Amino acid sequence: MRVRPGFDAIAYATHEVRTCLHIIAGLAAMVEPAGLSSSDRESVHAIQVAAADAHRIIDDLVLSSEHDGAEPATVHWVISLQPWAPRCDIAAWLAAWRSLAAKAGTRIHLECAGEVPGVVVGDAPHVRQIVAALISNALKFAAGGNVWVHVSVGRTALGREYLALEVIDDGVGIEKGALERIFKPGERADKAVHKRFGGSGMGLAVGRELARALGGDIEVRSQPGHGAAFRLAVPLASGAAGCAADGRA
Repeated sequence: MRVRPGFDAIAYATHEVRTCLHIIAGLAAMVEPAGLSSSDRESVHAIQVAAADAHRIIDDLVLSSEHDGAEPATVHWVISLQPWAPRCDIAAWLAAWRSLAAKAGTRIHLECAGEVPGVVVGDAPHVRQIVAALISNALKFAAGGNVWVHVSVGRTALGREYLALEVIDDGVGIEKGALERIFKPGERADKAVHKRFGGSGMGLAVGRELARALGGDIEVRSQPGHGAAFRLAVPLASGAAGCAADGRA
């Protein structure tokens, strides 16, 4: 079937993708958690969370198309601040990524600083989307190696509290001249890296723009041959004390 470019094409694609997601989410919901191991329950939960995230991204796309009409599409993100538990949630998010990483012989390590609150107020789904882009990028370049995720909190000069998530890999690293270029849509560090590792060149660009939409940013430091470290900082408002979780995993 051929569809016309523009909103009709987006409407068609989003409808069909939503249908697939409904099936995935429905099948995951049918699994009886009582008979599963702890790791299997985490995997089922990760499927449900990923399906919900995909639904939200589709909604953003449809909203963007409705705003833009005949103009070239630009993304309009809907920011929603809600209480969420970073210490618990980030550990859960990484469960699915660990399974994927293990297939390539890569290990993911999580360290959550003691000062990270049990509950904060922020946009957890969009933070999760950014972290997913950073981890996906790290796993691509650190196959057979290690990826570290450090979570901490800090305060700006004006006293505004922010959550910092740093994703570090021990992969090939990035040339100094490419450190800003990699945040441009469709850009890669260099052609040789793209040929070897692939990718669309969109993940980091979307991640930074979304971080800025949340009032934060992504910074990177790297040296060729010594891996890369991407640091996401997003402002937060503290909530009530939440679930307790060990800071290391």
